Amino acid sequence: MTNGKEVFLVHCIQKKCFSIMGLLVVSLMLAGATEGRYQEGIQFLNFNDYPKAHDILKPLAEEGHMRAQTQIAHLYRNGLGVEQDHTLARHWYLKAAQQGSAEARFHLGKMYFEGDGVPKDFRRAFKWFELAARKGNATAQYRLGAMYELSQGVIQNYAKAAYWYQQAANQGMPQAQFMLADLYYKGQGVPQDLVLAHMWVNLAVKTSRPADKDYNDMVLLRDKLERLMSANQIRTAQNKMDAWQSVN
Repeated sequence: MTNGKEVFLVHCIQKKCFSIMGLLVVSLMLAGATEGRYQEGIQFLNFNDYPKAHDILKPLAEEGHMRAQTQIAHLYRNGLGVEQDHTLARHWYLKAAQQGSAEARFHLGKMYFEGDGVPKDFRRAFKWFELAARKGNATAQYRLGAMYELSQGVIQNYAKAAYWYQQAANQGMPQAQFMLADLYYKGQGVPQDLVLAHMWVNLAVKTSRPADKDYNDMVLLRDKLERLMSANQIRTAQNKMDAWQSVN
């Protein structure tokens, strides 16, 4: 009798396991199909076929696909393949942001910062930039640093400006490297350090193009620093830059 119960129990367990495995297989297949549709939509975006991209990505966004929601928001914000609609852009950015998208959070912040389809609001911009920055978005980290430096929507705080510029600079963002260098040069929020200032601005120059907005100012700061530094200090700054580049 006991053996019969054990056989029945084993049979039930096996049946349940097979059912769970079946569900997992189906879930993986559906996830794969969803990702395939998303990548197809991205391909149409890359070929500038915005109406087709919209037709593929919109249903995914409605199903809750975070990255598709962000892409659909871009289309509505810029009027690509659809009539420009900032209300819908904000709607889809918000949907993605609530799921944790750093990119969507950054763009919500940018909309409020620029007054793009919404009333300009530095405090709301700061809130969304901070949420994106804490998720590792380098551009949001840079924007947050600038807002702390310039007292936009927040009390001026050079130390926090330096912190956020540093985070973005560590990710290789030239503008952040330049602004961090400027703080080291002036001793604002960080101890004055010409070597570190030179290291960061030299990195910014080397990873920027002459046509870039801040390129000339970067070169001017680097040249100014070199007139103030000894040859040994310049070599030390170069060595620090080389060491940074070797691990980044």
